[in-house]
Amino acid sequence: MKFFILFLILFPMLSFGQSDYPRDITVSWLNPDLYVDGSVIEAGDLTNIRIEIYRQNDLVPVFTATIPDTGEGLSQSELFVGAIPQPGTYRIEGYAIVIDGTESDVSESVFQKYIGKPRSITSIVIS
Repeated sequence: MKFFILFLILFPMLSFGQSDYPRDITVSWLNPDLYVDGSVIEAGDLTNIRIEIYRQNDLVPVFTATIPDTGEGLSQSELFVGAIPQPGTYRIEGYAIVIDGTESDVSESVFQKYIGKPRSITSIVIS
């Protein structure tokens, strides 16, 4: 199955350097509309999208979701509340699933690094 996925990782109401964890993320993608042989995925044949979130190389199973699709060829997004529990590098991947349970190859991986808040400056002197 031809599967193109585009992830946009959004940071709702966050500022750079903020250390509030866990963080929420919104993952967005484009659902496939063709099988790998080039034939059209018929309306209703695409049933689910599975999104997986990894920290370093470890799957974060509580933030893996199988989501009902919104339609072939349509963009879609999902909010993952608390998906980023601490600073680190996260990888997000996705799969499309059709009505008979056949799953696409993994999408391209998207990586995002989250950092913590720096300590305050010290030793300020007025002269």
